[in-house]
Amino acid sequence: MATLKAGIVGLGFGESHLRTFHDYIDEVDVAAVCDIDEEKANQLAREYGVPRVYTEYGDLLADQDVDFICTGTPGFRHGDECLAALEAGKHILTTIPMVENADKLHQCMEIVKAVERTGLKLAMEQNSRWDPRTITLRRLVKKGTIGEVCYAESEYTHSLVYLFVRDGKKTWRDGFGTTTQESISSGGGIHAIDDIRWIIGQDFTEVVGLGNRIYSPYRTVNDWETAIFRTTGGVTVKVACCKAMAWPGCNLYKSLYGTRAAVEGDRYNGVLGIAHAQEEGGLPGEIEPLELVGLELDAEVAKRTGHGGGTYHNCRDFVDAILDDRLPFINVYEAAKSCAAAICSLISINEGGRKVYIPQFYNRLGPEREII
Repeated sequence: MATLKAGIVGLGFGESHLRTFHDYIDEVDVAAVCDIDEEKANQLAREYGVPRVYTEYGDLLADQDVDFICTGTPGFRHGDECLAALEAGKHILTTIPMVENADKLHQCMEIVKAVERTGLKLAMEQNSRWDPRTITLRRLVKKGTIGEVCYAESEYTHSLVYLFVRDGKKTWRDGFGTTTQESISSGGGIHAIDDIRWIIGQDFTEVVGLGNRIYSPYRTVNDWETAIFRTTGGVTVKVACCKAMAWPGCNLYKSLYGTRAAVEGDRYNGVLGIAHAQEEGGLPGEIEPLELVGLELDAEVAKRTGHGGGTYHNCRDFVDAILDDRLPFINVYEAAKSCAAAICSLISINEGGRKVYIPQFYNRLGPEREII
């Protein structure tokens, strides 16, 4: 029986949320959808039996029947949308990033304070945290198998050139003629930054970054961006992100080097290998394949909801957080930490690689969920 009413805005990516809530989460009814493409919104509303259609986000927020908002809109809109939803008394599940642009760093703290003030739930949908490779590495760190982490790498490379122009027009990924999607502070970069920050269990405190736009120089943002972070425990972390390159496919590469063991990923097929030191800080042993451990989910559900089941897990966790009155897994503090780290790396890149100190965020709302 449904106990929550959803309003979904942005029906490109948001269509997967519509399908997930409609088909797989019984506690939710989708009460309204919103998109600037009214024809598409009406078509999906008919297909899924959604009673109300809006073309303006403000009208969706004014709908008193809607308990929470789920966004599928371009990343540069998310910070404003989160603040507006919270002020309207709505919980919000925002796709990544919660905040994107270099001039919006302040919104990370504003959103944290809004959640603390209102008591509403905010979650950032970060699908790759639910990836078996990410979960497996987090478990190795928590169990002490890696030992003390010394160095880590995380990459997101995904050539999205085919999405820059659609039907002869620039898309939001290439600009709309206004705000172009950033690399390291947008979806891909947040995957890489948030994954590795969660895996090693340490926050980022400072960053130096560099980038270039050699591959597609007509864009107003870099194709390649690389950031070097320092963590609260003194670990060096390298994160690289690319949205335009000659290599096909989507790659989420990670590696960890610790005092007891090291893990490296294969960029081509994603296989992880582990080598254990013969003694802590001693000679390395042979490389062995690493068995992955993830969360169980029906293969058909994972396929239909998208991102290997990450969309389902995020939606399920967010609904449970509202019903159980707890923090979501990727809650406002986790979102703020990763988005602020990404934005500060972008600031460093834009200013020629100067060191930038990253704001810190402290949980004031209670225990956080752990999925392992």
